[in-house]
Parts: sequence; C-alpha cells; structure tokens
Amino acid sequence: MAKNTTIYLRISEAKNLPPRDAILGPGTGDPYCTVKVDNETVARTATVWKSTNPFWGEEYTLYLPRSFHSLSVYVCHHDSLGADAVIGKMLLARKALCAEPRGLEKWFPLRKVDKDSEVQGELQLEMWCHGNRGFTPAAGDFTTICCVVVQARDLAVKEKAGIVDAFVELSLQEDKAKTQVIKRTRFPKWKETFDFTIPTKLVESATLQFTVWDWEKQGNHDFLGQGEVALTELHGEEHVLGWHRLCPRASTVDDESTKDRLLPNIAHIEYMTSFLDSFFLIIKCQYLEHKMLVSSSRNIIITIISAPRTAFLVALIFAFAHSSELGSLRLKVRCTEEHILPSQYYQPLVDLLVESVQSSIEPETPTPLSMLEEVMTMDRMDIATTLVKVFLGEGMVVQFLDALNTQEIHNTKDPNTLFRGNSLATKSMDQFLKVVGMPYLHEVLRPVVDQIFEDKKTVELDPCKVDSCRRRLSVKSQSDGQLLEHSAMILTGYLEQIVDNIVMSVDQCPPVIRLAFRQLSKRVEDRFPEHQDVKYLAISGFLFLRFFAPAVLSPKLFALRDQHADAKTSRTCTLLAKVIQSIGNLGLQCGRGKETWMEPLHPFIQDSSSRVQDFLDQLIDIDEANGKEAQRRSAFHQSVTIKEGHLLRRRRADDGLVLMPFSFKRRYYWLCNDALAYAKSPEDQIRTTTMTHRICAVERVDENAFQRPNVFQVIIRDGDGSLSTTYLQAKDVNEMHQWLSAIRKTCVTNSRMLGTFHPGTNRAGKWTCCLETDKTARGCSKTHSAVTLGDWRDPLDPDAEAQTIYSQILLGRDILRSKYLELADAGSTAESSHEQANNSEAESQNSVGNSSESGHNSEPDSKTKPDIRRSRSFYDAKMAAAARLLDVIADLERVHEAFNKRERERAKGLERGRSLSMESTE
Repeated sequence: MAKNTTIYLRISEAKNLPPRDAILGPGTGDPYCTVKVDNETVARTATVWKSTNPFWGEEYTLYLPRSFHSLSVYVCHHDSLGADAVIGKMLLARKALCAEPRGLEKWFPLRKVDKDSEVQGELQLEMWCHGNRGFTPAAGDFTTICCVVVQARDLAVKEKAGIVDAFVELSLQEDKAKTQVIKRTRFPKWKETFDFTIPTKLVESATLQFTVWDWEKQGNHDFLGQGEVALTELHGEEHVLGWHRLCPRASTVDDESTKDRLLPNIAHIEYMTSFLDSFFLIIKCQYLEHKMLVSSSRNIIITIISAPRTAFLVALIFAFAHSSELGSLRLKVRCTEEHILPSQYYQPLVDLLVESVQSSIEPETPTPLSMLEEVMTMDRMDIATTLVKVFLGEGMVVQFLDALNTQEIHNTKDPNTLFRGNSLATKSMDQFLKVVGMPYLHEVLRPVVDQIFEDKKTVELDPCKVDSCRRRLSVKSQSDGQLLEHSAMILTGYLEQIVDNIVMSVDQCPPVIRLAFRQLSKRVEDRFPEHQDVKYLAISGFLFLRFFAPAVLSPKLFALRDQHADAKTSRTCTLLAKVIQSIGNLGLQCGRGKETWMEPLHPFIQDSSSRVQDFLDQLIDIDEANGKEAQRRSAFHQSVTIKEGHLLRRRRADDGLVLMPFSFKRRYYWLCNDALAYAKSPEDQIRTTTMTHRICAVERVDENAFQRPNVFQVIIRDGDGSLSTTYLQAKDVNEMHQWLSAIRKTCVTNSRMLGTFHPGTNRAGKWTCCLETDKTARGCSKTHSAVTLGDWRDPLDPDAEAQTIYSQILLGRDILRSKYLELADAGSTAESSHEQANNSEAESQNSVGNSSESGHNSEPDSKTKPDIRRSRSFYDAKMAAAARLLDVIADLERVHEAFNKRERERAKGLERGRSLSMESTE
C-alpha cells in the first residue's frame, strides 16, 4: 500500500516588510519567497520590484515523501550587485500541518533567521552497551556505553566559501568526548569510537547528547546542530546503527527575539542620542544666527531639544522596536496524507461515478456525483480537478462535463446568469481547460505575450490616470490626447495579433475541448431556443473570460512568463484583458455607460465579436466519433513534449582534472514522457536521446562543485549497469526547479531509482562533496526523487484521485445516511398514509349511494396513482443510490483497516525477531 503526501501552498502577499535600501526615511525593496521542504529548496516566487507590501498570488502543489519534517518559506530581498538578504522566515512542522486537515489560511509573522536556527543534516552513530566491563562485582554495577561516530551528511554551510570543518562533541552524564576535525567537507567521516561508563541504574533515564560544530581558527565555533539518543533504545550488546537528525538549539528563541525587538541595544541608543543632540544643536545655532527656519520647524526643534532625556529615550526605543519588525506573510497551506490501495479496490467506486454520467437520469435524481458535491469539505476547485482527472483516465471526461453542465443549465431560469457562479460545473470546466488546454493556450498567446514584455510600452486609455502615468513613468513629450491616441493604436496592434491567433487556432485546439464545447452548445440551445446568443456566450464565457483573459492579465500564473510584469507591462496586460473580456461577451456591454474611455476600441471589439462567433461555430463543428478518440488527455501521450528549452551541458570529455570556462556548452533540450533529448539548436536534428526509464536520479549540485549556480545532474544507468552523470545548468533557480520536477515525474515509476547521490563532482581523483577517492563510491547524500511540483503536466494517477474522493465521502458518510436513507423511510411512510387516506375516501363515497357515477369515483385514482408511483420511484432511487454508494465506501474502509492491520503485524514481527535475536545473544 503506497503512501502519498501532498501539500497545497498559496503564497498570497506580505505586508510591512523592512525596506532593503532605506537609510534615512521610508524605502523600498525587491522581495521574493523561496519554499523549502526540510533542507531542499523546491520553489521560488517571482520578484516584486520596489515594494514592501508585495503581492504574489502564486500557488504550488508539492508531492513529498512521507518522512519530511517541516515546510518553511523564506522572504528575501533581491540584490543585483551582491548577495540577496534574507528578511525572515516562517516554519511549519509536519505535525502542525497534519493536525489541521482543513488547512491553515492566515497571516504568519516572520521570524528572524540566524546561524543557530539554520540547521540541517544528519549524524550517523553506532551504539551498543554491556555491563560490568572493567569492574569487579564489589566495585558496583556499571554499564559501558560504546559509541562510534561514523559520519555526517548534508551539513549546513556557515561560510561563503561553501566548506565546513566539522567535529562532534559527545556528553553522557559528566563524561565528555570530542572527535577530530574533518576539514573542507559537508559530508565528514570520522569512524571514531568512544566509551562512556555510567551506573546501570541510570541507564533507563540517561541520554547521550551530541553537538556538531564548524571549527573556526579564530573566534567561536559555528553551531551546526545537536541531538540526543535515549539509552533505552539500546538492547544489550546488539549494535544499533542509525541516522539522527540535527536540530536547532533547545532555547526560547521566540522569547529572546521578542526581547530583542522591545529592548534594543542600549549602546546603540546612547550613540544615536548623542548624534541627534549634536545634529539638532547645529540646526539651532543656524536658526539663531540666520533666522531662516519657519515657525513650525522652530517649534519642532525647540520641543526636541527641550524634551526630557528620558522621554526622548522612550521615543527612540519605540522607533527602534517598530523598525525591527520583520513583517508578516499571508499563506494558505494544507497537508494531505493518503494511503493508496491497489487499483482493483477503487474500481467499484469509479464504476459508480461513471454510472452517474452514463445513464439518462432526471436532473432531480440524486447520483453519487451529486452526493459528493453535497458533502465535500475540500475546496471546490480541488474536487473539480480530481474529478476531471478521474474521468480523463476513464475516457469519460466529456460525458462528465455534460452531466454537470446539464444540471447547471436545468437549474438556471435566467440565461443572463448562466454559469456565472462558482459551482462544481463551472470549476470543473475551468480545471478541464487548464489540465487539457495549457499547451494550446501557450501556442496561441505566448508569442504576443513575449512581445508585450519585451516592448515595455507605455499605454493608458483612462484620462483620469494620465497624470499619474506621467509622474510614474516620466512621459512628458506627449500631450494627453496624443498619449491616449498612441495608446489606442498600440493596444489595437496587440489585440489584432491575439484575435488572429485565436480565430486561426481551430485545428490546434484539442479535439476533446471542441467536443465538450459542442455538447455545451447543444444543451444551452435546447434549454434557451429563443436566445440565439446564449450558446455563444456559454462557450466564450469559459474560453475567453475564464481562460484567455486571465492568462493575458497574469501570464506568470499560467506559466507564460517566469516573472510578474512591471508597472508598464502590467497596465498593458490589464487593458488587453478588459478588451478580451468584452470580445468574449460579443460586444454586448459596449456603449452601456461603463468605462466610456474604452470607446476608441469599441469598433475593434464589434468587428472581432463577429469573427469570434464564426470561430466558435468552427470550433464545435467536429464529428462526435472522431472526438471520442481524443477523450484521454493528449498531453499524456508518450511523444508529447512536456518541457523544452536551452540548458548548459557539461561535456563528457571534461571529466579530467581541469575545468575550463567553456566546459559547459549551450544546448536545446526536449523532455517527453519516454525520452530526454538535446541538439545544438531547436531547428537542428536531435543528436542524442536518453530514454527516461534509464534515469535513476535527478538532483541539485553544490554551487562550489563548478563555481556555478543552478546546476543539476541527471544520473543514468547504462546497459552494463554502470552509472554515468550529465551536468546541466539552468538560467535561473526557477528554471532549475521546473526541470528537476518535470524529469522526476517521468521516472517516478522506475524500479531502480537511487537512494543516495553525490552533490559534488569527481575532480582531481576525489569527490568534492565527501572527499572519497573511489569514483564508484556510494552517494553521500539522500536523493529527493519524491519531491516534485504539481502542474498541468502531471501524469494521471487514478488511484490517488479515487482515494481523494473516497476520503471526502467517508467524512460525509453520516450526512448522507441521515439525509437519504431516513428521508426515504419518511417518504415511504408518507406514501402509505396517502394510500390509506384515498382508500378511506373511496369507501365513504361508496357508502353515500349507488347513484354516483363510476367515473366520479375513478377520477381521484387516476390522479393520485401516478403521483404515488412517481413518489415511490423517486424515494426508491434516492435510497438505492445512497445505499450503493455507502456500501462501496464501507468496503473500502474495511480494506484500509485490513492493510493497516497487516502493516502493524509486520512491524510487530520485526520487533519480535529483534527480541529473539537479543535473547539468543544473551
């Protein structure tokens, strides 16, 4: 049974960040965030320029190993000339995340980052014990604890040189010991043995404590981490070998940081007081001599100079306390841990979901799909994504969307409000377009978006914002009218390219999207035959208003750009998105008194609206038989390109002693599900191809290995079983993380993945990371193959998606049982009462007299019996659908319990075997 751990993280915004470049008075900064899981950096947001209250709005889905310990987000200031400055961080332990199944969404205060809190790595110890060694019985009962300090790995770097001179201190009760210093490596190996003797009666309560230090020739040693091992974990003379995670100091960091914020260094205050006294004295002398200062300034100066020193110190302390605040970060984070069963156990649940969209069911009739919507506790968007992937895997996504859309259309009375809410139907269509249509979106919009970002032209259509535009962008050479006219011309040029690309993209649009829109158009036309525009608006509402326009407005969020737009480009994108929305509305909003400053573009909007209608007619003109062949998501095909771009590749011939600057060559790479290939340029014939099933690790490389940033390695198993490594350099850290994640996903099912790797390179006969001289030595650091970023390129995982649906229904099982099964019982009772009342009425009518006509007596029966039959059918359908779904959920629950019981028994068996081994040894 597999175990999946997923973290959803949204980095929304920050506020009150301290300025980077402020010396006197308010200043600005260029903040960004990095995301770390334990010690591994997995993501980086874009940089927001010149802001202390930045907004990012970036979302990440992290697939992690179940053994991860913490998630941390660092806020940093970008520095183009020197090293980036870390403002602060927010850290959440795994236990805290798992304790909130619904997730957390709030403002988190940033914590100070210092050397002692930045701890990473592990220490390997081998320990055993035995009694009365070296002592006579008369001397008392003593136990000797033997400890071998074997090695450490992935230690934190405290110096810019990127090297560590590590040693370990051990202590047990009053006994202390220290290893030798191993220099210039983050992966030191000692293999030193130490003996500690303590009274046997203290073994149960004693702990061996260890601390790892970075040796400094001058000054204090740098703290690298600490930990402890309880002696109760030892079992006689059995050797216990294990890795122990290094932890920060066990001190009241929060209390100390609070004191630091409230009580700044008194020496600083005295210095600043003396400086300001001298400064204001000079100003006072100038005032008395020249009398040039205005009265308001004079009052301020006199007040400051004459104020009591104590009051001034209090004010200065307050100013220091306020200036030392690090700001806050708004996050939304949720951790999900699931046990994934084999596929066959989920098939009954998937079959029920498929039946919900296969059979012709009346809109009012409950189905497992509608019951899921009633009880789900996850975000509606997450459920929609899960369902879209489930039905993509089953080749039924069009039927699934058709069923939801039919229900939505049936419940809509006013065509003007159709698909305007955030129902499961609208969210499913949104996520369907993102999951399936992202390659299509990139093909249509990327050329124009790239041009917009490169041009960085100043545009503005709103006369009320022209002045602010001039002040912000220093546009002084044009009059207001010229600026508005020039802006309309620039926007029209961009819009012509966008609309041309869209209307000419019928053949590029995935057939499964065209088929889904075809069904949607048919359902809307049948529901609102008298409104001919509604069928176009329904499609354009999803395609233009919810897909194309948001992508133009925020290209970074749709992976069209790596960075957010600057002020100029952002305004251009905003105006273009407004026009695309108007075109998507078929120009119906033009001339209705809203944003009259858009009138210069109204003719273009009207002309483009007619072109868009023709485009939509062509888009839905697809043969249903051909469309069904494209039900499965085309992006999952083995030959479809997942990622491509330029990388710097280290030549294989450069494995020698000297690394030349030209040892990395620029190459163009393509990644598919089954192959990683490269050539000199995108137009050249592919020269070298590596099958992804041969990849056994994809990891980062230490920066000091090649004196280059953003280098990663792809380790490949050759046909003879030997390993070869290719080193690649990305243009920036974001690009590197994207390649790491994308390649890891293609080899997630490979059976021979490595557990360790070398984060350095082999140079001058030894590895730069661990100093091993054997080129084939086992890796010194753990691999991170399970750490990946979720995006639209993710392959389908039907079992994980089905497990998510099972978990949601399991949480709402009691609600379903009380609502549907009890309601069905109530309906049956009401039906019986109705029949009894009708029978009594018929008997009373017969007793009145035989002169009544038979038709008069039969009339109530003809009206009530169909109603009774419909009622009985309705309640029976409700009860049957709910009962079947709850039975399937109960079966899955029993299977989970059986697998968990088997795992517990296996763990007990291992423990029993260890105990027997100990007894035989004794």
